[in-house]
Amino acid sequence: MAPHWLLALVSLLLLLQTPSISSLDARGSDATCVAHERAALLSFKASLSDPAKLLSSWHGEHCCTWGGVGCSNRTGHVLKLNLSSCSQEFGVRVGGEISPSLTTLHHLRYLDLSCSNFSGVQIPQKIGSLKSLQHLDLSRASFVGRVPPQLGNLSNLIFLSVSDNPLYSDDLAWLSHLTSLQYLDMSSVNLSTVVDWVHAINKLPSLKVLRLEDSDLRKSPATLSHYNLTALRVLDISGNSFQAGFSPSWVWHITTLTYLDLSQCDFHGSIPDEMGSMTSLEEVHIAEAILAGIIPPNLKNLCNLKIVDLHDSNTTGDIGELMERLPKCSWDKMYVLDFSDNNISGSLPNWFRPLTNLTILDLSYNYITGPVPLWIGALPKLAMLHLHSNQLVGEINEDHLEGLRSLQELRMSDNSVSMVVRSDWVPSFRLQVADLKSCRIGPAFPTWLRWQSDIQVIDISNASITDNVPDWFWTVASNATLLDMSNNQINGTLPASFETMEAERMDLSFNRFTGTVPKFPRGVTFFDLSRNKLSGTLPSDLEAPELSVLALYNNSISGNIPSSLCNYSLEILDLSGNMLTGEVPNCQQGDLGGFTPLRSLNLNSNNLSGNFPSVLQRSKDMIFLDLAYNQFSGNLPAWLVENMTSLALLRLRSNMFSGHIPVELAKIEGLQYLDLACNNFSGGIRESLAKLKAIARINGYSHSLDELSDYSLSFLEAANTARVKLSYTTTLSVLTKGQQLEFSEELPYMVNIDLSCNSLTGGIPDRISALIALKSLNFSWNHLTGRIPKNIGNLTALESLDLSHNELSGEIPSSISAITSLSRFNLSFNNLSGQIPAGNQLQVLDDPASSYIGNIGLCGPPLLKSCSPNLTTTTPAKDDGNHHDGVETSIYLSMVVGFVFGLWVVFCVMLFKKRWSMSYIAAAIKVRWWFVSSGL
Repeated sequence: MAPHWLLALVSLLLLLQTPSISSLDARGSDATCVAHERAALLSFKASLSDPAKLLSSWHGEHCCTWGGVGCSNRTGHVLKLNLSSCSQEFGVRVGGEISPSLTTLHHLRYLDLSCSNFSGVQIPQKIGSLKSLQHLDLSRASFVGRVPPQLGNLSNLIFLSVSDNPLYSDDLAWLSHLTSLQYLDMSSVNLSTVVDWVHAINKLPSLKVLRLEDSDLRKSPATLSHYNLTALRVLDISGNSFQAGFSPSWVWHITTLTYLDLSQCDFHGSIPDEMGSMTSLEEVHIAEAILAGIIPPNLKNLCNLKIVDLHDSNTTGDIGELMERLPKCSWDKMYVLDFSDNNISGSLPNWFRPLTNLTILDLSYNYITGPVPLWIGALPKLAMLHLHSNQLVGEINEDHLEGLRSLQELRMSDNSVSMVVRSDWVPSFRLQVADLKSCRIGPAFPTWLRWQSDIQVIDISNASITDNVPDWFWTVASNATLLDMSNNQINGTLPASFETMEAERMDLSFNRFTGTVPKFPRGVTFFDLSRNKLSGTLPSDLEAPELSVLALYNNSISGNIPSSLCNYSLEILDLSGNMLTGEVPNCQQGDLGGFTPLRSLNLNSNNLSGNFPSVLQRSKDMIFLDLAYNQFSGNLPAWLVENMTSLALLRLRSNMFSGHIPVELAKIEGLQYLDLACNNFSGGIRESLAKLKAIARINGYSHSLDELSDYSLSFLEAANTARVKLSYTTTLSVLTKGQQLEFSEELPYMVNIDLSCNSLTGGIPDRISALIALKSLNFSWNHLTGRIPKNIGNLTALESLDLSHNELSGEIPSSISAITSLSRFNLSFNNLSGQIPAGNQLQVLDDPASSYIGNIGLCGPPLLKSCSPNLTTTTPAKDDGNHHDGVETSIYLSMVVGFVFGLWVVFCVMLFKKRWSMSYIAAAIKVRWWFVSSGL
C-alpha cells in the first residue's frame, strides 16, 4: 500500500489542474462580511469545543478576517471555511457538535473539517443543502453512522472525502448525481453491503482520483457494458477482500491510470496481459497478493513506469528474468523496485543498466544467491538498499559502495557476506540505518562507522568482531535509537557517558564487556547486557522510566536489587546467573511501575533470600516466574494462585520453601511447567494436580509462552520504510533426561512436573494419568508409598519418568510399556516386586538395568535375576517359606544396615547444606550400584 503522503501529492497535482478549485475567490478581506453569515459563524462556533483556541480570532464585525474564513472580495459572502485540525494533537482538536446554522452559508464553496474530533456525531443530513459546495473534506474527523445520501444533492462537488471515519453506506446510488466529481475518497468507510459499487463509480465521467482502500468491499464485476471512467488517473482499492482472480477485470480497461494500488485484495492468479496496454502507468502496487509465477512479459510498452511494488505477493522465478521483464524504456525513470518477501531465487544479473534514478531497491526476504554485483555501486541516487535475509555470498568492498552517494539505509543482514574495506576508507554516504547483522565485519571494529554522524540504527550483531570498542564509537552512536552489538566478542568497558545516549533499544549481550554496570540511557525501553563479564553492584539511582525489558543475566553482579527498579514499567526482568543477595524490594504503592506490568521474572541462580516476594502480588499478568537456586524460604502464599492466574511456568527448585503444596495450583489453567524440586515441601501430592488443564490438553501448548520465548520489539525508522527487529529470547536451563539442557525456542512445548527431592508422603494420585500432554514427570527422592497408578501408560507423551528413591511397592503396571517416547526411565530404590513388563522402548534405554536397581523383589530382563517358572505375570513374588542360608542372610543384613547408615548421613548433610547433599547422593548411588552389579 502506498504511503498516504505520496498519494496525497499525486492527488494535489491532479487537482491543481482544475480551475474551479484553484481559482476560488476566497481570501480574507477588509470588507464587512454579510451580517447573517457572521451570526451563523458565531452560532457554529458556540456549538464547538476549541481546546487549542483555534477560533480565538472569531470576534468583531469583520468575519472575513477570522482565521480559517475566506470571503468573496466582490460580495463579502463566505466562500471558504477551513477548520482542519490535522496539524494539532488529537487531544486539542476542534470538536463538539455541528450547528444547523452552518447550512445557512448558501454561498460556501469550500468546507474542510478534517482531523477534527466529532466523536459520536453523525454527518448532518442538511449539509446537502449547501448547493454551492465544490470541496468537502470530512476525513479523519471521528464522524459515525451512515454517510448521508443527501450528499448527492451537492451537484457542484469536485472534491469529496469522508475517509477514515467509523462510517458505513449501504447504497452508493447518490453518487450518480455528482457528475462533476473529480476526487472521491471513502477509504475505511464500511461498504460491505454495497453490491453495485463499481456501477455507481462508473457514472462519474469526470473522476480523476478514487480511493476506496480498507472499505470492506466484497465483490467486483468482471466486466462492464460501458466504460465511463475515461479520466481516472489514481485508483486505490487496496485492503479489500475480493478473493477473486485478476482477469478479466474492469480495472485493466482504464488506460488513463497513472497510479494503481491493488494490494491486500486477495486477488490470485496471473496479472493479465491487458496490463501491458496501460501505457500511462507510473506506479503499480500489487503487494500482499497471491500471484501465480513471475510478472507478465508484455510490459515493454509501460515506458512511464516509476514505481513497482510487488512485496509479499508470492512472486516466484529467477531474479534475473524478473528484472529483464521490466520495460527497458522506463529504466531511466524507475525510482522504486520492491520485490521483498517473495519466493524469488537465482543470482543478481551481472550487468549494468541505466538505473540512474533508482532510489529504493528492496529484494529482502527472498532466496537470492551468489555475490552482490558491482553495478549496485553505480546507483548515485539510491537511498535505500535492502538485500537482507537472502542467501548472498562473497565480499562487499569499496567498489560496491563508493558510488552510493545518496545512501541512507544499508541493510545486508542475515546473508553470508563479508564486508572487506580499508581501515582508512571514508564513505561518500551518511547512513541513517546500518543493518549488518550476521555479516562478517570483524575481527577489527569497523572504522568506517566513524563518519556516520547521522546514524539512527546500528546493528552489527553476530559480526565476528573481537576488537575493543574505540572511544569515538560511543560518540557516533550517542544519537542512535537502536544499537545492537550482541553475539560478538567485543572487549572493553562501557563509557561514563552511557546514560546520556539517546538509544531506545540497546542489545550488547554475548560479549566480553567488563567493569561495573553503568546507568542506563534515560530513554531506553529495551536493554540487554546479559552474558558479559560485568561485576560490582547495580546503580542505585537508575532513571529510565520507559524501560520495559531489562536483561542482565549471566554476569557477576553482586549486591542487592535496587528499589529504583520499582519505578519502571518492566514487562521482562532477567537478573539470573549473578551473585545478587538480600530480598526482592517491596515496592511502595505510589511507585510508577512497581512490578505491576511484569510478564516474565527470572532471578534464578543468585543468593537471594527472604519469603516469597510479596511485591509479586501486583504482577497479575505474570507468565514466566523462575526463582530457582536461591535461598527463599517460608510457605507459598495463598495469593500466588489468586493473583497470578496467567502463569504458564513456575520454577522454585533448590530453595528452602516449606509447608504443603497449595491445592489451588490446579486453578491456574495455563500452568504447564511446575518445578518445586529440592525444597522442604511436605504432605501428600493432591488429586487436584491432575486438573491442570494446560497439561490435560492433547497439545499441551502455551501461546503465552510462545509469545514470551521470543519477545520482539520492532519499530519504524525515520524514513518510515523498513522494520528492524530487536528480540529478547527467554532461556531456561533444565535438568531433564539426566542432562542439564538449555531451552529457548522449545520453551512453549515443555510440559513438565518436578516435585523431586522434597519430603512428600502418601501415594501417587491415580488421576495423574489424565495429564496426557505431560513430557517429563519427576517424583523422585521423596517418601511416597503405595502402588504406581495402573493407568500410567496413558501418559503417552512422556519422555522422562523418574519415580526413584521412594517407598513404592507392588508390581510395575504393564501399561507402562505403551509409553513409546521414553528416553529416560528410573524406578530404582523402591520396594517394587514382580516381573518387569516387556516393551520395545523399555528395552532400548541406555543401561536399562539401572532403572530397576534397589528393588529386591523385581525379576526378569534386563535384570540378571530370573523369575520363578510359576510367575507368569507381574504380580509381587510371595514368600514360599524357604529362607536364605546364614551367609546370604548376613550379607543382606549388612547391606541393609549399611544402606540405613548411608541414608542417615545423607539426611544430616541435607539438613545442614543442601547443595552438598546432591554430590554425596550421586557418589552413594555409584557405590551401591557396584555392589549390586557384582552380585554382593
